[in-house]
Amino acid sequence: MAIGDGYSLNWKSALGVAKETTWGSFQTATAFMEFNSESMDRKMEEKILQAVNSQRESFKRILTTETVDGSIEADLNVGSDALVNLLKQAMGGTVTSTPITVGAYTHVLTVGDMENNKSTTTATGDMKGLTLQVRKGDYVYSFQGCRVDSFTIKAESGAPVLVTFAVVGKTATQTTALSTTVTYTDALPMIFHGVTVVKATSIGAVSIGATQETYQSFELTVQNNIMKDIRQLGSRLVSHLPQGGLGVSLKFAQRVDTTTAYNVWTSETSTAFGIYLDSNYSIGVANASTYSMFIGIPNAKLNYSIPKVGGRDGILTHELNYTCLRENTTTSYAVQISLNNATTSYQ
Repeated sequence: MAIGDGYSLNWKSALGVAKETTWGSFQTATAFMEFNSESMDRKMEEKILQAVNSQRESFKRILTTETVDGSIEADLNVGSDALVNLLKQAMGGTVTSTPITVGAYTHVLTVGDMENNKSTTTATGDMKGLTLQVRKGDYVYSFQGCRVDSFTIKAESGAPVLVTFAVVGKTATQTTALSTTVTYTDALPMIFHGVTVVKATSIGAVSIGATQETYQSFELTVQNNIMKDIRQLGSRLVSHLPQGGLGVSLKFAQRVDTTTAYNVWTSETSTAFGIYLDSNYSIGVANASTYSMFIGIPNAKLNYSIPKVGGRDGILTHELNYTCLRENTTTSYAVQISLNNATTSYQ
């Protein structure tokens, strides 16, 4: 059979994640996640040599710098340890875990340092990066030294909550097969009707019984601003992937029924948000909790655009764009994520 006569099926694909305590050192993936799409890739820049050679055409080329990057989109399912490890790395790698009841735990992901992030002195090394093992159809590629440059959590009516990770890495190899059996969580992902948005004057005043507002969608983006082109002589690979300054933004779509947002914008008022996301899938003894997430934002500043009328028919809407900052205290943060699942620890 000639090359190209056969085929490989998308549904056979799989995506696994493993923690690296030495950045760029391959680790076998043992946790896997369901995903909607991925675009992980290894590229080498081509340089055509333009030396004078008595001909119009060039006949020499070299491969120069290597780049590893891509994106992963998945339904937001905190029952997946692979997905939680991507979130953990994206937030800087620092996590604190506490039991809720037998079989149910809360994990708090805080903004941290991608180089030094052990939550306890007994933890098994800092999470320096991730190895992603991706089976694309029948063929497995391992991406080493991966870090999340940015991630977005997005919810809109009628669909599961989505998370998208933009990933950069050090290098990649093609291997014969996954060495671990692929398994998935039974837990359901976060769903749109499990989303509740609460706003208050401070993060301490945020609770499920506090003031709620109605939105048609929200989108949280966390940007790590990783420096992607740190290189040196002797290697095609990046030598480091340092984190830059953190950027956090929050966007809502909402029907217009007051001028409250306009007044918040012109008065430069700070707003605290709590976003609750629930799968309604139970965990723990006597179903004491559910697979769920809470996103805390203590200091959001609104950038407002006056709503536009697009025609006779329709409902007036506006888009609310917030820049999320930390407060000027040692304990504050721009964003914090806590989640409940059945995993004991992510040390």
